[in-house]
Amino acid sequence: MDIWRALKHFKPHENWGNSKKINGMLLLLLDEITEQVKSYSLCNYNKNSPCIIHCAYETSGHSPNSQHYKGNAADFHFSNIPPFKTYETIIKVLKDTQTENFVGLGVYPDWINPGFHLDARGEKARWSRINDVYKSINDGLNKL
Repeated sequence: MDIWRALKHFKPHENWGNSKKINGMLLLLLDEITEQVKSYSLCNYNKNSPCIIHCAYETSGHSPNSQHYKGNAADFHFSNIPPFKTYETIIKVLKDTQTENFVGLGVYPDWINPGFHLDARGEKARWSRINDVYKSINDGLNKL
């Protein structure tokens, strides 16, 4: 089955790079996160909160051994919802899907629109990046 047909919120033409190389588990997680954020947004803001994909599969421009190079990662943000609420929703979905110990999650408060990195690396990793320095995820959350 083509994974793209199972998704409610994403299409292959978005900013995925090569959409055929994107990890299916990553897509399903992002789709569920988007569903949860959309529900929150509609209740509290009466607006859609689309997930804006910054990048996913790429062949350069990231740290060595980047999950982006394997199609396992996406960088994204949501519009019309506070970033900390997005973080809470991501954590809830990871717990609900029992994937929290198998993904990497980065918080990037310094982007033009504060955003996130999510990857399907097979193990748990958490971090933030502030002023181009990698720090603990708590440092990034405090800056949100």
